[in-house]
Amino acid sequence: MFTVDRVSPGRAVADACGLLLIVLAAVCVGSVYAFADLCGVYQAPHEDAVMLVSSVLAATAVLLWLSWLLIERGAARWVCLVAVVAGVLAVVAKVPEPWQTTGQVSGTLGEVVFHTVLGWLVLEVCRRHGISATRLGLLPQPGGVTDQARIRETVLLMTVAVVCFLTMDLIGWLRANLASYGSLPLPPPGDAVVFDSWEVFPAVFGAVVLEDVLLVGAVAALLHIARRPAWMIYTTITVIEVAFHLHYGLAALAFVPYALLRTWLFLRYGRLLPLLLGHAIADAAVLLCAPPTAALAKIVLPLALIANLWRLLHQGDQNPAPADAGSHAATGPVGR
Repeated sequence: MFTVDRVSPGRAVADACGLLLIVLAAVCVGSVYAFADLCGVYQAPHEDAVMLVSSVLAATAVLLWLSWLLIERGAARWVCLVAVVAGVLAVVAKVPEPWQTTGQVSGTLGEVVFHTVLGWLVLEVCRRHGISATRLGLLPQPGGVTDQARIRETVLLMTVAVVCFLTMDLIGWLRANLASYGSLPLPPPGDAVVFDSWEVFPAVFGAVVLEDVLLVGAVAALLHIARRPAWMIYTTITVIEVAFHLHYGLAALAFVPYALLRTWLFLRYGRLLPLLLGHAIADAAVLLCAPPTAALAKIVLPLALIANLWRLLHQGDQNPAPADAGSHAATGPVGR
């Protein structure tokens, strides 16, 4: 069970809302405008200005909040200096030309810096509530864990990867089969964002920080220690997950089961690392691999998942020993 002795449950809810406001400003404003375009709404006259201001405000909030948390806990001066420098770079990266002179590379590197500082902020916010990276399940399991725990870790990773593949396939199916209904807000079937190979890592890294570390990990943990009801945790994470992907239009609803499953897996097993690795592997396979290779991955991964599930069940029958009380794979963040 996560501890709540350092701050009040109300502060935990406030911090979760603060993190959500940052991602709403940094990501969801642009997604909402993209959804409006799909609905046939003409571009608002101040759309670019609103998106610029919201993203700069989000980066500034990350800089100020992170600096304050580090000063509050008495971090070393060099740590605070690194945070300030990285935060300032993240703010500057949000400002377009003429301040940036190296074009697309500068913008991509700036996003990496922003998501790095944002991830740091998320860990500091969790830390002030007694939630360490270990409690979030962000670190590899120790060497003394049982074979059953290792197999379970693999099953979690493959489950998320397979469901991620299924979600992308469902989006493609919805776009292809509902395109004939011209009034529905859906992008054309062949309309997709194309990444260069060197852009894939920044894109996947940003998605993992936003969707896994911040949304599924930190927000679920903070709302849990605040003793919010389960329906509120699931609803909050699912709504924001869909809002992240509104550029898919109505097909963004395909992310509802994906968000619900990942939230349940985290609350049940308390292991965030396999969830984010599964997400990263699936995204990288879709963005990097040619269609035949990606299709092969979609066949191999489910078969490997079935094999590991069989191993997990078989191992459980042979080794019914109780799990270690400190193992997050057994207790999860919700405890017992």
